[in-house]
Amino acid sequence: MTDFGKKYPTISIITPSYNQGQFIEQTILSVIGQNYPNLDYIIIDGGSTDKTQSIIKKYDSKINYWISKPDNGQAEAINTGFSMAEGEIFMWLNSDDLLLKGSLHGIANAYRKTKNKKNFFGLGRRVYINKNSYVQGFQSFTLGLNSSEAIAWGISRSPHQEATCWSKYLWEKYGPLNEKINLAFDLDFFLKILGNQANSVYIPDLIGAWRIWESNKCTIFSSQLNNEVNKVKNIHKRENSIYKNKIIKKLARKIVKISQQEFAMEHGLPKIGRIVYTKEKINQLFIPLLWKIIINIKT
Repeated sequence: MTDFGKKYPTISIITPSYNQGQFIEQTILSVIGQNYPNLDYIIIDGGSTDKTQSIIKKYDSKINYWISKPDNGQAEAINTGFSMAEGEIFMWLNSDDLLLKGSLHGIANAYRKTKNKKNFFGLGRRVYINKNSYVQGFQSFTLGLNSSEAIAWGISRSPHQEATCWSKYLWEKYGPLNEKINLAFDLDFFLKILGNQANSVYIPDLIGAWRIWESNKCTIFSSQLNNEVNKVKNIHKRENSIYKNKIIKKLARKIVKISQQEFAMEHGLPKIGRIVYTKEKINQLFIPLLWKIIINIKT
């Protein structure tokens, strides 16, 4: 591998899309605007009938590959994209979500420093935004974020899809996504990886923005999503888990809740009520040091 490749490992990002013309330009700009020098960006559109295709064509020179034709849904589109991806690191970004500035360089820095690159699984932070891209809230790091058992038993939340990345090796071993699952296929994929001792790496600079609005797939089908999430968790539960003990489960939940509330790592995130691109960031002193210790212990 060249020195350039070592410093800037190729990152493949797949954007599945269907009739998201009002948001996809922001999504594309959030990716190519990272100015990451070794980007493999692929867009798989399901035959949109709005202005999506004209927007994609506008940035054709910045996109490695794109296609627009009818498909069988989001999971199939993502699988199609990864089947032609050439990167060392994979992730996907939906066509109404965003990557915040510095995310790809943050991934590269973390990947470069980790010894076990084959099982690299990068965990970032989430910002909630509304239809107009104003910040509504956060989901930061939490204890148990890298534990399939803690997630499956409802102790911890799962990785934030738009702020999670992984090695090509992990995709080849545990992918593709299960296309029979309509909504919770990301959770299923992440639990497969985490249940097999992935090298989980916390990446504070990897920040994804998840857009919550009235036509968001998870909003429209929230009941179906909850049902799928519960089914997927039950599939990945281990019956001999320590969390079957009600006392241990209750105590673990309390500890995790403290880690994601009282000790939430919000340093560097845009302030609530501001446009997501704002330079007004949250500043913390003690909390980042605490999480640095936790991260170093884990990695």
